[in-house]
Amino acid sequence: MADRINEDIRFYLPADPYYYQVDNLPLEDLVKNDRILQEQIDELNAEDRGTTVNRDGINELLPFIDNALPGTVSVRAGNFIGRSQRTSGPNIPGTNVNGDKNGTFEMNEPPTRDDDYNVSNPPLKNDPGPADSVGRTAVYNFPGGNIMIDGFDYNEFGIGLNPNLTTAPLGRIDLVGITTVNGAMDDPYVPGNDTGGALETGDGKPKLAVVKGAGMIAGNTNVREIQIGSRFITVGNPQELINDYGKDLDGNVVPNPTFGTIPMPDDVVNVCMSRPDVTEALNEFANDNKNASFFLPLAYVYVPQSHVKGNPIPTAYLKDIRPLFRTAELTLAERQAIAASENPSLRNPFATTSHATGIADARVDLLRQEVQQMRDALASLQATNTVLIDPIELGQVKNRKTFQASDYGIPTGAYAIILKGRINGNIDNSKPEGYVRGAFGDTLLVFGTGEAQSGPDSRDVSRITLALPSNGIFSAKTEDAGSGELMSLTIEGYVTTTEFSNIPTI
Repeated sequence: MADRINEDIRFYLPADPYYYQVDNLPLEDLVKNDRILQEQIDELNAEDRGTTVNRDGINELLPFIDNALPGTVSVRAGNFIGRSQRTSGPNIPGTNVNGDKNGTFEMNEPPTRDDDYNVSNPPLKNDPGPADSVGRTAVYNFPGGNIMIDGFDYNEFGIGLNPNLTTAPLGRIDLVGITTVNGAMDDPYVPGNDTGGALETGDGKPKLAVVKGAGMIAGNTNVREIQIGSRFITVGNPQELINDYGKDLDGNVVPNPTFGTIPMPDDVVNVCMSRPDVTEALNEFANDNKNASFFLPLAYVYVPQSHVKGNPIPTAYLKDIRPLFRTAELTLAERQAIAASENPSLRNPFATTSHATGIADARVDLLRQEVQQMRDALASLQATNTVLIDPIELGQVKNRKTFQASDYGIPTGAYAIILKGRINGNIDNSKPEGYVRGAFGDTLLVFGTGEAQSGPDSRDVSRITLALPSNGIFSAKTEDAGSGELMSLTIEGYVTTTEFSNIPTI
């Protein structure tokens, strides 16, 4: 206990003589008091100064239990900075309000010189449009209020994919905070403005919200349930998945913990506008936003199995976690994208779209040069392309007969055709031969041996790939044949060339 100062100061009396020793007595008492005060100040300064004003000593946005409002958590009034992810601009799509220019213009190029500075875009740059509120922050004025804590529900714990893990723990942890759906100081969505029903306006003030530390059960298909500005449901472990040791509300390691997972202090309820395509224009990115929500966490509340909605909540069950009065500026997905990136560091920084495009363009130019070099090297090469078709019967020949390939659907660019020849007739002891003539003179296609091949129809069959002259004309004839021995011809395909010099450019 600190020393008390001497309040019994000697004062002059009517009979006191004017003598210095007597005159100094009151002064000596006052000096002694000053010494006592100084010693106590020195003792306070010698202690940990951080404990002189703790979290409870900051009254702004203080969470507390008001016994006059059983079952609720109250929060005092205060101001904070939070992310205000709302559409803006003079003409907000889908609304009848004139929003304030409450963000920063998205610049094509940041101003880096004094003569380039501009509140819009640098000189000679086009205005990209009303992307004024993308990722912006704003000041919020919370007027104070309270919110009810739901009773314990044994059916709220479980794993949807495993219906056997459904035992409720001894308690759950709820998170109380303030959402930023409404309430920014420059928010145009306040009572009295006609929004056309496009956006949820509320009363224009920030709202208290509760993130329940319940679990996902099979009934809700593992999907987080959200009612903006009121109730959120997040993941919480059933008893089967709680570890043997855990922490209590004060952070002490204890056996048989009474709760498992707890709501994350901010990320779980942070939701941003939808951006399905990263190539969308920023003004579309801004205009597509409808009631994005961010969250300022204030307190954890322990809810035991015995708690019934509306019953008093002990002060010991409330834990103040005010995080320096600001919300996170990233959504969970955005933060995961950064955390899951491939080895981010000073030597492996994040790249913007424009930077990546510049690198890609340079690489494409190099590839074009390499492709052109390969095209030049392959210009003199050709590759064959064989095309099989439905057989085309050319009839029978004995004396020489001429054919035009194009008459039978063979393309002009074909340099060869695939022919099948067959000797027909009663081949006794003769040895008939069938010839075809293309670009390189006569070529034997098929012949009969004349041995034991009597009958109405021989089975001497052969195929050849015949090179065509430039005019596409070829011929056929039969030699050393009897009177009834003829050669029948069939076209079964053709061969074309592919010139590498015709490879399309990039």
